[in-house]
Formats: sequence, C-alpha cells, structure tokens
Amino acid sequence: SQVLPDGTLLSIIRDLTERMAIQEQLRISNDNYSGLVNTIEGIVWEADVKTTQFNFVSMQAEQILGYPAQQWITEKDFWPNHVHEADREWAISYCAKYTKEKKSHDFEYRMIAADGRIVWLRDIVSVILENDVPVKWRGIMIDITERKIIEKGLEDYKFA
Repeated sequence: SQVLPDGTLLSIIRDLTERMAIQEQLRISNDNYSGLVNTIEGIVWEADVKTTQFNFVSMQAEQILGYPAQQWITEKDFWPNHVHEADREWAISYCAKYTKEKKSHDFEYRMIAADGRIVWLRDIVSVILENDVPVKWRGIMIDITERKIIEKGLEDYKFA
C-alpha cells in the first residue's frame, strides 16, 4: 500500500467536490437553457452557412411543422426542400444576399408541414461571423399563418 503525502487525500477530495459542484451547475444551466428555448412560441434554430444544414432545432419544430427536430438536423437540405415551391428560389436568394453582406435579416415565406399544410413563417435570422466571415445562422421561425389568413380575409372584404 502506498502512503500519500500529508494533505494529498484532502486535496483530492476538495478537487472532486469542486468538479461535482461545477458539473451540477452546468446541468442546471443546461436544463434552464433547454426549458427557455423549448417553451418559446417559435422554432429556435442554428445552421451552418456553408452546408445550410441545421445543427440545432428546438422542440417547437415538431409542434409547428410536424417534422421531428432530429429530421431537421439529419436531413441534408431540409430547409430548402420544405420551403413552399413558390417561395423557394426567392427565399434562398434573399437569405444568401444578406448573409454575403453579413447582415441580419427577417422575411416571411411558406413551408410545407409534414401533413401537407401550408404554414406561413416569419424567420428572424442573425448572421454569426468568425474572423469577419459568415459561419452560422441563428434564428427563430414564428408561425404567422393565422395573421396571413386574417390579412387575406381583409383584402377579400375590401374588394368584394
């Protein structure tokens, strides 16, 4: 059996106690973050600029569009493939233009839900830079379908 110098065991116990406290603080912080992000009335997301692939999508994605968050992350070209055909080209160009200019932006477009419904979204996008180069987008997609239906109804009413 090996004999430890005086205070070594106490030092080891102190280190372990500190590490356990830090891990517990990190767990609590992660729980708080998850609780915050997953209760926002919108899809909180992050994607890679080069690949356009999502690397984070909040749980609201499934509630709003019906696709599991994991599908958003694993399916290559998820976003462009699910943007409504009539909005696809301009929405991708719009996002690319502002990204190239390193500017945050927001826009409204339609996506096709898993059940075939058309869902109008307002997408508020931040362009994240590293060394002055766009590397990530972070944003929130807010379901504005009800507002669009009301606006359409008012337009029809005005001109009827």
